Amino acid sequence: MAKVRKINSVEKAIQNIFKNLNEDEIRKAIKKSSSYLRKCGDDESPHKLQFEDAINLDIESIKKNGNSPLFDYYKYQISKSSALGENEEISKLVSKMQIALGTLTKEYIDSIEENSRGGEKITEDEKNRIYDEILNSESLLKKLKLKLEKSEN
Repeated sequence: MAKVRKINSVEKAIQNIFKNLNEDEIRKAIKKSSSYLRKCGDDESPHKLQFEDAINLDIESIKKNGNSPLFDYYKYQISKSSALGENEEISKLVSKMQIALGTLTKEYIDSIEENSRGGEKITEDEKNRIYDEILNSESLLKKLKLKLEKSEN
């Protein structure tokens, strides 16, 4: 039976690398076999993923799928030190997330309308507004992840 990985763990991030990259892509990225990486993804194994390997795996993952599971894990672990409102309910965070994603979508759609300031081309001002909405969504997503992690203990 497959091992269940804790959310926001290095083991879960490695598991996500396997979803993104095949064996050849893993070998190309780190010059090591996928079995080595599987050992690193086992929390009971003495094998630990080297930082340089993590960077190279994320680079390959970004090239292929546009995401970076290991970097996202590191960012999340660092962000855990920031304060999180203990009284904020998960349902409220999910609602805020939906609103933020709706606002992000609206900013994008408004920026590519023919009658927008730059027409179908996105202007720098519109890019900045879209970027701000992305940052807001990421912030809410981090809070939601933290809340979920705390609820599993």
